Amino acid sequence: MNDKTCLYICYYDEWTDEMEGDLVIPETQTLIKWPLFSSETKEQCLIKKDWYEEWDNHIVNPFNEEGARDYFASKGFKNIIFITKVFESDNNKFTNQLTKGEK
Repeated sequence: MNDKTCLYICYYDEWTDEMEGDLVIPETQTLIKWPLFSSETKEQCLIKKDWYEEWDNHIVNPFNEEGARDYFASKGFKNIIFITKVFESDNNKFTNQLTKGEK
């Protein structure tokens, strides 16, 4: 990943109204917990007081992989690979897969 590619490791396997994940910057060996929200989650965030001080900085529109790619590009991270964590329920093994990028 010498092209300054970063990883966003998603905690969920689908882009719904919220995506929590870790932004991994291999170049500096940095991992940042970085939640993403759809614009519809604003009221929920304000009511629960989850990320209420900085929810504007975490809104992705449209809320899918393409929107998240544009969002991260605006923050200076132009090359992102999205990976989702998947747990297989029958044998409890951890696997990774690239997200499909669809809501």
